[in-house]
Amino acid sequence: MLKVKDIIDFFNTPIEEGRAKSLLDLLYTIPDFSRRNEENGREEIDISMITEYFHICQKMCDDLFLTNVNPTELIIAHKNYIFSLPPEVFSNPDGLRHKLDYGYYDFKYRGLVYTRDYFADSVLPIDAKRNNGIFDVGTAFYIGEKRFVTAAHCVKDCEKFRLLKQNGEPILLKEIWFAEGSDTSVYDLAIIVVDDDIEINAFELAEPSILDEVLVMGYPPVSGFNAIQTSETATVGAYQKSSTGQVVGSDTPYLLPLDFFLINARVKGGSSGGPVINNTGCVIGVVVKLPFDSQSNSNNPRYDLMGYGMCLPSKYISQLIHNPIIQPLSPEGGYYRF
Repeated sequence: MLKVKDIIDFFNTPIEEGRAKSLLDLLYTIPDFSRRNEENGREEIDISMITEYFHICQKMCDDLFLTNVNPTELIIAHKNYIFSLPPEVFSNPDGLRHKLDYGYYDFKYRGLVYTRDYFADSVLPIDAKRNNGIFDVGTAFYIGEKRFVTAAHCVKDCEKFRLLKQNGEPILLKEIWFAEGSDTSVYDLAIIVVDDDIEINAFELAEPSILDEVLVMGYPPVSGFNAIQTSETATVGAYQKSSTGQVVGSDTPYLLPLDFFLINARVKGGSSGGPVINNTGCVIGVVVKLPFDSQSNSNNPRYDLMGYGMCLPSKYISQLIHNPIIQPLSPEGGYYRF
């Protein structure tokens, strides 16, 4: 699979034989695009790949990375492109290169299914035993430098907990960070630092905007099932839940001193601590709460049935990184406590 930066590099090379390069020229650089039929000796090409990369090139034209020099050409494989110069090339070349390296435009052009697959190994379950003896599950996600982010309540009131790989193998843990001078019931974030070598894709952070298209990944518990990864769109899945929705509001809830935002992707229980990912593959927030409905009270707590999730913006992750209380973790029978 070619990345956007590969496509840019291809069309940014000198024009060959006095002509612009075509989409077909690009596709022939992909090993799986064509093959020789051994029975009749004819060349067979992947038609779906033509459509896929044509749509990507058209989106790159919209963002001024490419220019289609023969837009009236009816055969899309024969359309010719040349590299353009988007404004960011001049205003922030280092920033543009960083976006290309991260895959910012690949996520944007290929969609949330691609994003979910790309980060499938970066969102992991937390297996915890609560102080009341009940086992529970939460979610954590990787931000690089051996750090996983989760909601503080996923680990704070636990007798012990562990972070599991996709194959169910526990990860060696080192310490846990909470925000210094903050009530974790409000500043509901924690960072788990691991003691293993981690080779998975790390999320970058960004800020939310109203009507952002989002992907939410998590591990809502389902009775009788292990935390197995699945993908669901705007519904609660049977295993790991991935759902899509939109940011629908942003405000400071009553009596809480932090900013939150709401998403209409459905979330429940073990989704807490999961990332809220925008259409460029960046985490814009963390799922931390399920809102109570208007009839809820201390004697009859009732969660909102509309499926909204309350999330802390990513800026609080950055603040936590620069202002942590660090607590070492002690191993105990495959789990950890602090």
